[in-house]
Amino acid sequence: MAALHDHVRRAPGVAQGVQHAAAASFRAPRLAGALAGLFTTAVELTGTQRSVLMFPLCWSIALVYKTTHCEHPRDVPVAALFLWMTIVIGMYAVGVGKWAAFNVMVGDARRHFGGTGHLNVEWGMPRRNEAT
Repeated sequence: MAALHDHVRRAPGVAQGVQHAAAASFRAPRLAGALAGLFTTAVELTGTQRSVLMFPLCWSIALVYKTTHCEHPRDVPVAALFLWMTIVIGMYAVGVGKWAAFNVMVGDARRHFGGTGHLNVEWGMPRRNEAT
């Protein structure tokens, strides 16, 4: 504990609480750096984790929207719940539709070009690693 307070000068008549406050302010830059790291360092999330994080985001959007549009405060939770379900189901429906369209387009290209992964091989264009 003494090492923590080495940088604080002990003046006569200074209360112990003031010395602790000075020691705490000395540690503040480390705390600020740790908090800044939360915003500068990417956190890797799996697809399932991203999908689960969509629920509270949609809930907060539905709650704020219904709070500003309902006449009576007691109507807000039920109205927000229905809006939340609509938003979540709609977003998943759009995601499944885009996934299906992608698979149809990529699946046709793979069947047509033999699944090589190089869509331009059939047209006589060289691959990137081939000499011209």
